[in-house]
Amino acid sequence: VLLIGKTGVGKSTLINSILRLGKKEAARIGHTEPTTKKFANYTSKKLRGIRMWDSEGLSLNNNVDNILDKINNFMN
Repeated sequence: VLLIGKTGVGKSTLINSILRLGKKEAARIGHTEPTTKKFANYTSKKLRGIRMWDSEGLSLNNNVDNILDKINNFMN
């Protein structure tokens, strides 16, 4: 599963909600600024076969075409 979306919408938080074991976070989250700078892979022993990828957020402050190119390259 590859999560793509605007900066700050909760992509990393969703990963933590799905994969969290106890109180430990799988994905780092930032409350005041974007935290995910590249594709990050997360798995869980409890959810075998599920691999989640977090991506850099889309925002007006960065070149959306550049990020979309990164996503296309990653998927290829």
